[in-house]
Amino acid sequence: AHDHVEVEGAVYGGMLLPPYHDHSTRLREADLSAASATPGLVSIEQRRGAIWAFGETYPAVRKALAAVDAKWKKPARPEALDLEREIREGRKLKAVIEERGDLERELERSDRVISETYRTQFASTTPMETETAVAEAKGAKATVWVSTQSPFLDREKIARRLRVPESSVRVISTHLGGGFGAKAGHRVADEAAALSSHAGRPVKLVYSRRDQFQRFSRYKE
Repeated sequence: AHDHVEVEGAVYGGMLLPPYHDHSTRLREADLSAASATPGLVSIEQRRGAIWAFGETYPAVRKALAAVDAKWKKPARPEALDLEREIREGRKLKAVIEERGDLERELERSDRVISETYRTQFASTTPMETETAVAEAKGAKATVWVSTQSPFLDREKIARRLRVPESSVRVISTHLGGGFGAKAGHRVADEAAALSSHAGRPVKLVYSRRDQFQRFSRYKE
């Protein structure tokens, strides 16, 4: 979208992501002095526990964010969930999607029972292109161009983030490219809108490959 959508006065935007899950990680402090000297940088600031940067080019934004000396408060590691143990001990999990039938009875009635354990590594649906959005937020209205599988959900999230009615938000779905479910319920659209609203001008937000994995990933079974 950033190559095909041109909005007058647009700049590139970006956010410094925490090294851990952003719902449990807090920015303690940040030194922006080295980042501020990046050529092509328009501005960089600490805002709402994050670092927001705006630049004339995409490389300028990435270089500035990489130059930030940030210190994060690490979250406490939760006790790992041993799903197999939970099942064997008959404990109830916090979220049960569906429960029916009598497992023990059916196992006893079976002519043959095959029991195996399979473990896989983390995997994510990953298009060749990283996610991108172009946003223009003016006052109580916003237009966002984004490659998306869920434009109505994007509109809802943008409206909630900007605190405006959904009727004031327009989402234009560009060429989808690779989707596989990864472009449904993503965050790039509302983040671009937030950056544009703060900057007071159109913003192009382009995720790096690292951003792509940190911001939105789906486990592929």
